[in-house]
Amino acid sequence: VVPVMGTVTFFAYPDPIVWWHLVLYFCAYSWGSFVIGCFGVGGGAVFVPLMLLLPGMHAQVAVGTVFVAGVISTSLRNLQLYRYGRLNVRAALPLMAGAVI
Repeated sequence: VVPVMGTVTFFAYPDPIVWWHLVLYFCAYSWGSFVIGCFGVGGGAVFVPLMLLLPGMHAQVAVGTVFVAGVISTSLRNLQLYRYGRLNVRAALPLMAGAVI
């Protein structure tokens, strides 16, 4: 089956892989990481619009990817704070209960 040019997307692994899709993906994440690192803005506000600019990216996939990445990074940051003794678990319990609900 020969793909039609308009239907090939990055996430379907086109053959051959279009090199500029990989460059665009890398640039989007580099820029988003730079902005978040400098200004401390939430990741969803930066990464979702950047991901929507990528070829073949749908809004549901972009938002889901940001949520999964946020859970992983937030969990690791909380573990780091706990290990260094900077996380007051007793004070955080009501917030954690609210997050679960």
